[in-house]
Amino acid sequence: MNPTQKFSCVIVDDEPHCIEKLKKCIANLPYLELLHTYDDPLEAIKEISASKVPIDFLLLDIDMPKISGLELASVIRDKVDKLIFVTGHAKYSLQAYDVLCNQYLLKPFSEQKFAETINRLIEPPKEEFPGANKDILFIKSASNGKYLQVKCDDIISINALEHYVVVQTTLTQYVQHNSMKDVEYALRHNNNFIRVHKSHIVAKKHIQSIHGNNIVLTNNYEISIGTTFKQSFQQFLGSNSLS
Repeated sequence: MNPTQKFSCVIVDDEPHCIEKLKKCIANLPYLELLHTYDDPLEAIKEISASKVPIDFLLLDIDMPKISGLELASVIRDKVDKLIFVTGHAKYSLQAYDVLCNQYLLKPFSEQKFAETINRLIEPPKEEFPGANKDILFIKSASNGKYLQVKCDDIISINALEHYVVVQTTLTQYVQHNSMKDVEYALRHNNNFIRVHKSHIVAKKHIQSIHGNNIVLTNNYEISIGTTFKQSFQQFLGSNSLS
């Protein structure tokens, strides 16, 4: 991030104390600047739609009178770069990603949580180990203890089976005594995988189709999306869809 760069912010919230809290959080981050606050969502739609001033961050409440934040976002989404819903209701999270929100910040929140949410959107991810290899994974054989090299491009899915994980590739499968948490850590440098269920991690490029709550992979294996992982999957889908 350029140390002299400033990111513009607009707040839309019908509760004055929430606006004041957000104003304080913005003031504490020197790389943010507040352009405007609105306590009337209809006024916000009118002015933002007509404005030519770029908005880097729109901090938007959802449950408001006259019009909801979800409806407002659908009208002005192309006017803002990053959309952050700031709400006291977790129940809207899936709908929020339908209008391509970038983050979902639940009230009440701390100043530290606000800063983390903003920084996640403006700072490039840092590698824990600069020399880490994102293209290969070594799997210890359950039969002879040898480590076998597997190309990550060949992995279709990784599935939990009691105390084991099954790594399914385009050619064969490997069974290893391990946990899904360990697998996630091993793949921490590779952005080509997504966890869709407590028992399943899939390769994004091997998702063949999605219907309802189910994913069909290129090997015709069908997986249900777990409740805990619906939000992150909807975000992935929203960022990679033409509709």
